[in-house]
Amino acid sequence: MRAESPDDLNRFFEVALLMEEKLRAIGAEKIFQTIELPLVRTVARMEETGILLDRGFLRVMSKELE
Repeated sequence: MRAESPDDLNRFFEVALLMEEKLRAIGAEKIFQTIELPLVRTVARMEETGILLDRGFLRVMSKELE
């Protein structure tokens, strides 16, 4: 995230603190720290560049799961 102004940066930290409190309240801090946070860069790259899907494979899987 790129802060455009000091207000943006303040809002970012407000949201981060709120998220931390909610994660702690539901006991999900460890999951966030060990699984989700390490994947942030990878997922961001995937969003920027896109991913390739094997449509044929997905069609077969879909039929198998019906």
